[in-house]
Amino acid sequence: APHKPGTIYTANAKEINAIKKRFLDIICNNICIKTDIPEDIFIELLCQSQLIVMPLDTEAPAGLTVYFQAAANNKMIITSDTVTTKGYISHGRGVLCSNDIEEWKDKIQYYLQHKKEADAIAVKLKNFLENECSEKKYAKTLWEMLTE
Repeated sequence: APHKPGTIYTANAKEINAIKKRFLDIICNNICIKTDIPEDIFIELLCQSQLIVMPLDTEAPAGLTVYFQAAANNKMIITSDTVTTKGYISHGRGVLCSNDIEEWKDKIQYYLQHKKEADAIAVKLKNFLENECSEKKYAKTLWEMLTE
């Protein structure tokens, strides 16, 4: 099925309850929450999306796989401002938001209306990951550590 604006895709049923509890007062009828999505369906939905919006409730390195999949598919990311996300999404490679609903709304609306700018940001993240987080660079760094 084609992606509908306002659809929330989540990996498990535990997350759906957390989302509903946290946003009960603002979830409207046009919001659809999907749970327990197989990876191939998730990738298909990701590819149909214009933006990837990922609010996080942890400082742990959550969501990295989604960031990599989004970048590989040229999708811009809007996510929570955490220590981990700053390492990947900062410097114009995505948008980091605080815990302020209005900020999220403004950023989402802006980048939905400015697709070329969002696409350019997505390319920056993809290039960063390909250049700075590649297997070759990782192996080189490990080799240098081992040979010191």
